[in-house]
Amino acid sequence: MELIAIAVWLLALTPACAGGLLEGRFAEVASGAGMAAAPAPLAVPAVPASVEVAGLRRSLPPKKLDGDAVEPPQDGRDSETREGTCTPTVLSEITFDTGVVPGPRSTIPGWEDHVEQCGEFVYRYFRAQGHGYPDYPTRGQPAEYILQGNYRDQFPAFTNPSFTAPRAGDILAAKGPAADEYHTALIWKVDTQAVWVYQANVPWGNRSPDWRNHLARLPMILRPDGSYFMPALPTSHLGYNHDFDVVGWIHPTGSASLAGAPQQ
Repeated sequence: MELIAIAVWLLALTPACAGGLLEGRFAEVASGAGMAAAPAPLAVPAVPASVEVAGLRRSLPPKKLDGDAVEPPQDGRDSETREGTCTPTVLSEITFDTGVVPGPRSTIPGWEDHVEQCGEFVYRYFRAQGHGYPDYPTRGQPAEYILQGNYRDQFPAFTNPSFTAPRAGDILAAKGPAADEYHTALIWKVDTQAVWVYQANVPWGNRSPDWRNHLARLPMILRPDGSYFMPALPTSHLGYNHDFDVVGWIHPTGSASLAGAPQQ
């Protein structure tokens, strides 16, 4: 069965302003039960030009057909919000290249029948911007790079939770309970309520050619001790067997950073 294009994987929060930062639960905006290790592609409904998310109406950006880099959608700036909710403050943001879209086929040996994998896509994205290894943190899994703690000078990393917030241009890494379960995504925006990512293979088998269908809004919580915490990704509802814990984020610096990414 061919995968029907899914609209933006938005993880909507139940906002409660506390110094402008989120506290509360979140709900995924995608359907599909957990599947076996090699599940059939998810069949998900197409979403119209705007979606209703937990009482919030969020307009999707106008579609670009020429593949040029465009200014990504601005959460809260062109949205109608419920009375009593707060508009998040953007902490950092980059304009990402929408001409680099997750592919329908992986180039990893043995995975050619699958869509492009998440880490494969993020590495290809950085290479397209002139940042192939060694101008990239690792040839392996970014999650393992973070966990091992032996960071290269240009690529400091921060474990979740951290007193250093994620920043636009960072590489987000997550891990499932099995030894070979990982997720990697590019962070393109961070606000006071969430981290926004560009990613591949979410939901499982997502073959959409539209870059907008590979975006996600993930919750971020400022804890009482001043640290930033990202809850587990609800991947068990997106075609995977388990939720994936956010391990942390890698911050490329200097010549290794993406255009417009903050250095500090």
